[in-house]
Amino acid sequence: MLGDPLLTKHWRNTMNAYETAQSLGITGTDAEIVAALQAITLHVRDAYITGGPADTPSKNILHLLTARHRVMGMNALQQWSGPLIIAEEGNAGVKIIMDILRTQLQVNDTKALCSVDLEAAQMVNSLTTVVGALTGKLAQVIAEVALLTGGRIGAQFADLTTEQFTAQRTDAEALSLKQTALTRCTEAMEAAQAEYRSAASTPATIVQAMLDSLGAV
Repeated sequence: MLGDPLLTKHWRNTMNAYETAQSLGITGTDAEIVAALQAITLHVRDAYITGGPADTPSKNILHLLTARHRVMGMNALQQWSGPLIIAEEGNAGVKIIMDILRTQLQVNDTKALCSVDLEAAQMVNSLTTVVGALTGKLAQVIAEVALLTGGRIGAQFADLTTEQFTAQRTDAEALSLKQTALTRCTEAMEAAQAEYRSAASTPATIVQAMLDSLGAV
C-alpha cells in the first residue's frame, strides 16, 4: 500500500528500493511492496509546461509538443492545430489532456506537479503515450520527458525482483541492529565515565557501573 504521495518530495533517486519504500510509507509483504513500487506513476520532480530553466535540455512540455515533435502548433488564426488537436476530436482521453494543458500553455513558467499530484502525473504519462503513438517514437518521447521530470519513479524499479528487495531489507535490518547495539554500548561507556568522574567512585564501582550498563545491551 502506498502512503501519502506528498512524501515523494523527500524521495531521492540515490535510495535503493527498500529505502524508497520506507520513505514513501509503502507497507505489505515484500512481493506487495515490489508491485507497489513498480506501479508508482509519480515522477521524481515536477515538469515545466512552459518556461523553466534556460539550461534544461528539452526546455519544457510546450517545446516538446511544438518544436521537438511538432504534434501541435499555432495556425494563422492563432488557434492550436496539428496531429494532437486532430486526435483530440475522436478521443476522450486526449481531450481531457488538452483541456488541462490549454489553460496553461499560454502562461509562462507553469508546471505539471507530477511529483506530488497523481492526476498531474497521469496527465504527463498519458500525454507521453499519445505523443509516442503519433510520432512512432515512444521510447524517444519517454526519454525526453524523463529529462524534464527525472523519470517516473516506478519505472526505475521495473526490473526489481522480490528476492532483491528481501535482500535489501535484510541488510538494512542487520545494519539497524548493529547501530542500535553500538548506540547502547556508547551510552554504557558514557555512564561509566560519568561514574568515574564522581568523587565517591572507586575502581571497583566504576567497573561495576560499566558492567551494569552493558548488561542492558
